[in-house]
Amino acid sequence: MIARENIDLVIFDCDGVLLNTEEIASAVCVEALADLGMHLTLHQYAARYSGRPVADAWRQVEADLGRPLPDGLRESVDTRVLDRFASALEPIEGVVTVLEALRGPRCVASSTTLDLLKLNLERARIAHHFDPAIFSVSQVARGKPAPDVFLFAASQMGADQIGRAHV
Repeated sequence: MIARENIDLVIFDCDGVLLNTEEIASAVCVEALADLGMHLTLHQYAARYSGRPVADAWRQVEADLGRPLPDGLRESVDTRVLDRFASALEPIEGVVTVLEALRGPRCVASSTTLDLLKLNLERARIAHHFDPAIFSVSQVARGKPAPDVFLFAASQMGADQIGRAHV
């Protein structure tokens, strides 16, 4: 059991924290870039492009390629990523053990749209650990890196009082 002492709320990010979504999306992007002549390992791709808004990552890819991306590439990659999510989405190793042991309030706050976030959590068989405490950047004015989705989640969960946060 994970102790609950002095913890008002645990807010989980989703992509790369709860689910292997980043690994899947990166693999699809590496495959697509290889078709354009840019050959990267998964590690190289992640180091260069992960952890930033998708539009920024694609702009950097274009800069690195020295040319615009072909029409429809982003949409094609998005479709391939969603298709792969349907068959390969899994919780990050150890996440289920943590969720089963964790006592007290918890929620998810993610940059993913609310519908896709819920679907991904269901596909990975962990939605029941959070439902209905699932929050998306689509519910706030500013996306990451602004903290709005996390502040919104804390507010909705009743843990938004200044001075009560614990690390």
